[in-house]
Amino acid sequence: MEYTTLDGEYFGKYQMMMKSSNSNKYRIAIGPEIHCAILAIFCVSIGLCFLFFSTFSYLPIPVKIVLAVVVDLIILVMIINIFLDPGVVSHRRPVILDPSKQYSCRLCGVEKGFPARHCRDCQVCIEGFDHHCMWLGKCVGKNNLWVFYFITAAIPLTLVFLMATTVLMEMNRAEKNRIVKAFGSAYI
Repeated sequence: MEYTTLDGEYFGKYQMMMKSSNSNKYRIAIGPEIHCAILAIFCVSIGLCFLFFSTFSYLPIPVKIVLAVVVDLIILVMIINIFLDPGVVSHRRPVILDPSKQYSCRLCGVEKGFPARHCRDCQVCIEGFDHHCMWLGKCVGKNNLWVFYFITAAIPLTLVFLMATTVLMEMNRAEKNRIVKAFGSAYI
């Protein structure tokens, strides 16, 4: 389904909402694959929470706090991404950096500058287009590139941190068990 606002702006498969009062920009953009974004949030939430709570009983309190904050931050950023405008270029809001480099998109007809490219999945031009990400449910562009980088860095780093902490805690527990067997509980 393609969307056009009441004042004639074309947004391809994006649902644009909440126009800013001080500019002509829309602030909320729901991508065409919102169901994939919600599924990704669900999978990441369940996966990280499962790992978090399976190791929760023997993690030190500072590590528990750090992990809880990081997991919550990852999920919050993924939810915020659902509503972020990746940089959709409309017919009324062209991206023109240099008037001599202005050209028209041959697929959607919008006048744009060099950094905007057309996404065939969304059927709209995006400022600073990087790629279309099914798991974010929309294009990765100028306005949400930081979300993509944050998620692709934070999830693996959280998993590595959690695994390293678990391994260290298990090594610590094994060392205590070895000392108890060797000398008895009096030295612990």
